Amino acid sequence: MKIFVSWSGEISREVAKLLKKWLPRSLSDIELFVSEVDIKAGERWAGVLSNELSVRQYAIVCLTSDNAESAWLNFEAGAISKIINESYVAPFLFNVEISNIDGPLSQFQAKKATLEGYKDLLKSINSLIDKPKPESEIEETLEIFWPKIKEELENANQNGNIDKVSRDTKSILSDVIFSINDLREQVTTIENKVSPTSSPTSRLELISNLISYAEKNCNDEALSNIAKFCQMEVNRVFSDRVLSENEIAYGQKLRKKLSEHTN
Repeated sequence: MKIFVSWSGEISREVAKLLKKWLPRSLSDIELFVSEVDIKAGERWAGVLSNELSVRQYAIVCLTSDNAESAWLNFEAGAISKIINESYVAPFLFNVEISNIDGPLSQFQAKKATLEGYKDLLKSINSLIDKPKPESEIEETLEIFWPKIKEELENANQNGNIDKVSRDTKSILSDVIFSINDLREQVTTIENKVSPTSSPTSRLELISNLISYAEKNCNDEALSNIAKFCQMEVNRVFSDRVLSENEIAYGQKLRKKLSEHTN
């Protein structure tokens, strides 16, 4: 079974790497994709993301106290939900409460980074494997592994505060935000997998999350380019479908917001 792990920020990255290390020790026949580990130098990030999502059956989103409101994570979660069944997307919460989750991430069943939460995550994944392990066997291995997992989670919190260079400003900015062609390719790939009956609201939300991310992380020139890209995508939504009054109002509000960065 192939699992996609989404993260943003140093602490979240450490949690993602920890999951890649420990989940396969309790469950057989699973493969985790974590961008920090699995994307080779020189590979285009957007293309790799699209390819990986196309073959993954389950997704874990690593949420921490410093990224629960991340525009990029919400954008990525929206993309994931269009390709992977919503029941198979699990936010994994470390030092953050469920009540702090908003946006597309709030629609998923979250699991906390506790013994019970981690056990629930294991059982959820195990139920989808072709040859699942008996629950008693999972609990036995967890009894052995959990003390070490808990220790590494605590270390992740400390290590994440040392290096402040985040995936948002280093990896994504260089490989996605500044490459409009790659962004268009990624969005096209995602939309090709979306049901024709999918809500225009969900497409507008993806665009809104992307421009919100750009506002926080891009310089003026890059922000203007992203806004122009988003304007084209909004226009596509308006031209492709008959919209409800609420969707028209949402789209017009988004257009006004985008125009502030293109005029």
